[in-house]
Amino acid sequence: MSQTNVPPEISGTAQDAQKWILASDLPEEKKHALLSFTKQFPTLTFFKQERPATDPAWLRLLGEALLGFVPDDLCWLRFVAFRYSPDRDSLANSARSEASRYHRLVFDADLGEYDQIFLGDEPVVFVACVLEDLSSLLAVKVGTDGDEGVYEFAYSFIDDIGSRQGRVDPTRARRVFDSYPDMLNHLGAIKLGNGEILEVQPAGITYFINPDDCINCGACAEECPVSCISEGDGVHVIDADNCTGCGECAAICPTEAPQQKID
Repeated sequence: MSQTNVPPEISGTAQDAQKWILASDLPEEKKHALLSFTKQFPTLTFFKQERPATDPAWLRLLGEALLGFVPDDLCWLRFVAFRYSPDRDSLANSARSEASRYHRLVFDADLGEYDQIFLGDEPVVFVACVLEDLSSLLAVKVGTDGDEGVYEFAYSFIDDIGSRQGRVDPTRARRVFDSYPDMLNHLGAIKLGNGEILEVQPAGITYFINPDDCINCGACAEECPVSCISEGDGVHVIDADNCTGCGECAAICPTEAPQQKID
C-alpha cells in the first residue's frame, strides 16, 4: 500500500508533546486526557503530524496532537497498544504483541475518512490499532456526526482492508470505550519497536512515601526511572508532578514506604 501525501511528522520529548497539546484547539477534556497520557511515558519520544486540509475538521484537530512513540525500528508505527498480562508466559505475550504490529505506511493511509468501509451504513475512521486480543481492531469516530467512541471488530469482518473497501456487520462489532480519552486511560501496555514491553499505570495514579515507614536507604531514588525522588529531612520524598506511577519504588522498598495515591 502506498503512503498518502501527509505533512511530515515532528518528533519531540514528552515535554514537547505536552506543549503541542496545550497549544492545540482540542477540547479541554481531550487535552487533559492526552496530558495525563504523556506523563506516563516521560522518557520516550513522541511525534505529531498535522493532517491535510482535505481531512474533516475534527480529524485535523485530533491530528495536531496525535501522539505516538518513535521506536528504533521506524518501519513500524508507534501508536500501538494491547492487553498485556504478567501472568501469561513469555511465549504467549510475545505472540500477542507481535500480532499488534501496525505498519506506519498502512497507518498513514488509514488515518482518514473511510468512505468505503462501513459499520452498518456509517463510514468508519481508524485512529489506532489497539488490541485486547489477537484479532481485534478498534476504530474511533463512526459517521460524519457520530460519537467519538471506540468500537471493536476483527480484520476478518472486512471484505478487503487493503483496498480500503469493506463492510462490518454492526451485530459483530462491540462498543468498548465511551470516548477516545477513556481509551487512553485503559491501555494496559505499549509494545515499542525494539520489542520492549512497557507496562502502563492508569492516568491519575502516583506514589507518595510514608515518612513513618521510610528508613532513608535511598533504594527508591536509585531505582526511579524518572529521578523524581529526593532526600529531605531524613526521609525520601516523591515529586508528584513528575511521578509516572510506574511502581518501581514500591517494588524495591524493603519497608513498603511508597504507597499509591489516586487523584
